[in-house]
Amino acid sequence: MEWKSLGHLVESAAERFGEKPLFIFEDKPLSFAEVNRRANKTANALKSVGVTKGERVAVMLPNGVDFPIVWFALAKLGAVIVPVNINYHDHDLTYTLDDSQAGFFVVHENYLEQWERVRAHLPSVKETLLVTESGSKSDWRRLVDESSDSFESSNVTGEDLVNIQYTSGTTGFPKGCMLTQKYWMMLGQVAANYFELTPAECNLTAQPFYYMDPQWNTVSCLIGGAPLVILPRFSPSHFWGEVIRHNVTVLYLIGTMPFFLLKMPEDPCLSEDIN
Repeated sequence: MEWKSLGHLVESAAERFGEKPLFIFEDKPLSFAEVNRRANKTANALKSVGVTKGERVAVMLPNGVDFPIVWFALAKLGAVIVPVNINYHDHDLTYTLDDSQAGFFVVHENYLEQWERVRAHLPSVKETLLVTESGSKSDWRRLVDESSDSFESSNVTGEDLVNIQYTSGTTGFPKGCMLTQKYWMMLGQVAANYFELTPAECNLTAQPFYYMDPQWNTVSCLIGGAPLVILPRFSPSHFWGEVIRHNVTVLYLIGTMPFFLLKMPEDPCLSEDIN
């Protein structure tokens, strides 16, 4: 493993693969270089509002490019992401933010009403950073846009904590798993080797980014140079169409996903596309 940190890996991938697409979301490609630039701008914006190394930052965002870019930015800062399940009930959200002692909360406008209901119980959260849809400008998006796209993360190493990843909590409240930057780089390397990822391949994820799978898929693509198609959600009726449309060669399914896909009736149009 040649990277000293996750942020260093992002920068290395930007140098190696440049304007090749890293993310494809809603048919819009975003290159390795542009992802690194946006991560730098986000890191500078986070730093300007007081996020420092070791700070816990809760992130409640739907699938898209915002989540991984915030993750990369926090990794560059040496700060810690607390991924928040967007389907949490109020008590789950309160517990997770309180247990992690998150000092900042990056939250999408879709979940602002829920946050307003529970924020009085979470005095540890010093500031809320509101993420709006890309077409509209919140104070947070404006701050990111106006920040520098250059960032130096020299004091961050692979041993630094980068995730407090909460379990599903099937037998009680979730437990926060403490994951280092080195953990993600090693996991991504194993996946890239196993899938034999190269720039000629195409990866796809339909799982939510607050789970682990899209995160290690992202790291594997940074290493292998393959693009990652991000679906907003798992939809059995649309899944194979997206696979065919993007010429996907690698995908990862969990739980009941294969069951629902195999239950789908045959689609003659898809058969024609394959042939």
